[in-house]
Amino acid sequence: MVRYTEEGDSIPSQFINDFGIDEYDKDFTEWTFHKVPTRLVRELLKRHSYSDQIIPKIILRVGETLPEAMNAVILMHQFEYDGSVAENSGGPVQMRFAGSVPFDPNVDL
Repeated sequence: MVRYTEEGDSIPSQFINDFGIDEYDKDFTEWTFHKVPTRLVRELLKRHSYSDQIIPKIILRVGETLPEAMNAVILMHQFEYDGSVAENSGGPVQMRFAGSVPFDPNVDL
């Protein structure tokens, strides 16, 4: 959910602030929350757009199983991130950058 000032400007989320993201297209952002945390990459990503292309590429980078159980995923399509911030600095919600992968939505695998 995007919050706005009285002047109509969007207020950056804690996620955006923590990871030093200046600009992104909200229309190309997806997120899911899982009631039960899991370490399985396929389970975390299966409900996302283009998961058939994204899952195999992420698994090549991080493996089938994550070191810790996670309960949320944020995907930003058509966005390049260099990973300069690998995880947020703490607080009530902890997030970790898992990686980025190229994909073409016009190519069927």
